[in-house]
Amino acid sequence: MKNTLTFRLGLCALVLTPIIIAHDDDPKARNRVAPYPGVGYLRGGRANQPMLQATGPGTAGGGSGTSSMPIVGQGVQLLSWLSLSDLGASSGVLANDCWGYVSPSGREYVALGTEEATIFIEVTDPFAPVIVGEISGPSGVWRDVKIYQEYAYSVCESGCGGVQVIDLSQIDQGNVTLVTTSSDGSTGSSHNVFVNEDSGFLYRIGGGGLGLRFYSLANPANPTFVGQWNDRYVHDAQVVSYTSGPYAGKEIAFCGSGFNSGWVSPGVTIVDVTNKSNPVLLGEIQYPGAVYSHQGWLTEDRQYFLLGDELDEGNLGVPSTTHVIDVSDLSNPSLAGTFTNGLDSVTHNGYVKGDFFYQANYSSGLRIFDISDPVNGTEIAWYDTYPANDDVSYNGMWSVYPFLPSGVIAASDRQNGLFLLWHGDDRLGSTYCAPGALNSSGQPGRMQATGSTSIGLNDVTLSALTLPSNQFGYFITSLDAGLSVNPGGSQGTLCLGGSIGRYNGQVQTSGPSGAFAISINLNQMPVNPVTAALAGDTWRFQAWYRDINPGQTSNFTDAVAITFQ
Repeated sequence: MKNTLTFRLGLCALVLTPIIIAHDDDPKARNRVAPYPGVGYLRGGRANQPMLQATGPGTAGGGSGTSSMPIVGQGVQLLSWLSLSDLGASSGVLANDCWGYVSPSGREYVALGTEEATIFIEVTDPFAPVIVGEISGPSGVWRDVKIYQEYAYSVCESGCGGVQVIDLSQIDQGNVTLVTTSSDGSTGSSHNVFVNEDSGFLYRIGGGGLGLRFYSLANPANPTFVGQWNDRYVHDAQVVSYTSGPYAGKEIAFCGSGFNSGWVSPGVTIVDVTNKSNPVLLGEIQYPGAVYSHQGWLTEDRQYFLLGDELDEGNLGVPSTTHVIDVSDLSNPSLAGTFTNGLDSVTHNGYVKGDFFYQANYSSGLRIFDISDPVNGTEIAWYDTYPANDDVSYNGMWSVYPFLPSGVIAASDRQNGLFLLWHGDDRLGSTYCAPGALNSSGQPGRMQATGSTSIGLNDVTLSALTLPSNQFGYFITSLDAGLSVNPGGSQGTLCLGGSIGRYNGQVQTSGPSGAFAISINLNQMPVNPVTAALAGDTWRFQAWYRDINPGQTSNFTDAVAITFQ
């Protein structure tokens, strides 16, 4: 049972303005809960933001409002939260899907779907996200978005007329624009959309009982319809290109599918979509206890497909369950096992990054599983964005995006909006001077601090990430901010001022991973003279590093400011 405190965020069942749904019997229309009407939470504080109250592992945060938000989680840190009110949504409108984007300059963004629009938010500083713009669309429960190069592709289930093509080339300047709405002449609805970035093809998924519709993105501003596969209804899919093994050169779609809009013979269908004029069914499985095959994702070795069934919890009374499908032989997929955390909540969208599976499970929020042994996934961390309950319902977290280079996790909650989260050691401070200048890796160097703001604990670790490989560098620190562009011929910006100290005795090499880290002693800050950090001090940190870009040069990461206690 969930540990609960007073939760005065207006999360009570209300009768809302009707929203168009895809199916008369769709469960998302039942027990629909109103959105939280207040403001969200920023680390730096804001007027009337709710108090964060720790109910277990986690750190409480300040607030100035009269409402309270329980922190219910373990091993996951809240960086910031934008409510639907913050995002400018109309009264009664809920959120749905989310996806991520990194601009050519290295700045990070989240595309968030709502029942009326696709909203773009800059999250380069995850403690202070900035709303960039939105593209409105027809009203409906579903809106899903994917991104290829400098274009976003947004679809919806009802009345969309096709795929909205959104130009992101000026997003760093605060502009996103609708280019066109592309269709194939059939139904304009899509349940979802997927882009295989390796092949440059977009896949419209579902909608009107259909399967997959294929579009070439040779001109990403104008998707061109090139084929389809409609032997089954497809609810969601992942499409990948194989470069080795028996399927080398093939493009393969892994589909949550079934007949009669997914209600009959639900399962996983594997389709060779290499030849867009002649897709070929390779294999399929109807796993035991299947009710409605929803969404899945491959492990990084492509040996297993981790599938969520959206209706088995409610129809069969089973706990949240992930079905592990062995897809090592694409012609003969088999059920390798299942794993669960024992909660009642409904599994929804899940994604694999390394040895972790990030799953958005509606009323129980984000669940993170260790899948180093994929057949026996073990929950190791979680953050509940919908603390009211863990019931079988379709309120709470819709989706999660764990692929931003910074490691920030974006999560969309139907009632509560956008959450920016962190898995691992507590992330400290606020990022500024971001992003840094691009280095020879094609990315900006990133500064990160983890540990505690407590002077007494003295457990801060500094990390420099996304650096060129096998280059040396070191960290610098100061009590003062600064702004010096290309100092000494460097390609970056020095973001410290005043008396700047160097951790010279701890020169690091970035190695093949393009990263280095040190633990620092807060009692010996290396300025002149050496001093101890004191409670109330705000110290600033940055990393300098060598690069070959194209000749010998140097660069800087962005910077982090930490106020100690």
